[in-house]
Amino acid sequence: MKTKPLQILSLVILVLLAGYFGWQIPLKKKYDHLRDQLLDPSLSFRVQGFEQDDLTFLETVKKDWDVVAQECPDVVFAEISEAVGFEESAQGVVDFHTYKLAPFSFFNHRQNVNEMLIATTMAMALPNSMDHLLYLGEGVCFIKYSEEVIEVFEDTQDGLSRTLYRFVKSDEE
Repeated sequence: MKTKPLQILSLVILVLLAGYFGWQIPLKKKYDHLRDQLLDPSLSFRVQGFEQDDLTFLETVKKDWDVVAQECPDVVFAEISEAVGFEESAQGVVDFHTYKLAPFSFFNHRQNVNEMLIATTMAMALPNSMDHLLYLGEGVCFIKYSEEVIEVFEDTQDGLSRTLYRFVKSDEE
């Protein structure tokens, strides 16, 4: 008679485990699909440290190019930072755009929720760069959208500054 309750308990545990994993597998598929999309080399960013040419280029941009938009502090990245926990700085912009999602965990639901929040935010805020590089210097980074448009993020006393520059050919050229 004692084996029957043990068999029932084993069956209940087996059904609960099957239900749990049956619920988790579709979530894992969605998670893995989004993770794979963000890891796609055509969307992924690589970091390139500033070289002398990059410093010269950035100085020329700041001096000679037109400012299309400027924000200090950058309220968009401030919201992203607050939502997903990245530092509100040029380094934080780089960390956010180069973040690699952790693999799905069947046993750590909180991690999966946090990673999905980051993944969703990344998917919505993913810039379309011409070379998939984030150029990083001391307290500054920039993204080249084209040969004529770049976005610069810079640490300032007032917070993270975001400036969008556009090259406009002069009539003299």
